[in-house]
Amino acid sequence: MSEWHDIAMSKTTIFIKPKEGLLLSVVRDLFTLATVALLVYVSQGSVWWTLITGIMFLIFVYAKVTSLVRKNGTTFATKEEAIAYLQRLDS
Repeated sequence: MSEWHDIAMSKTTIFIKPKEGLLLSVVRDLFTLATVALLVYVSQGSVWWTLITGIMFLIFVYAKVTSLVRKNGTTFATKEEAIAYLQRLDS
């Protein structure tokens, strides 16, 4: 690998993921919440499973809030965008 790649990779974490639209995000969150709601419904009468389902819901809410608040990373939709970013870091 080239020198700029080694230098940049030692200081920067790069995530390559496709851009997600609002509709897809809402649908994904609704599916997750519907799954949790189904688990709560099925676990009626069982304190243990209701507790586990509640903990899963709290973890979901925590992950969603932290993903909305924390925007200090740099994400790229394609590999080419990531390479261009690394090249700019080297110059």
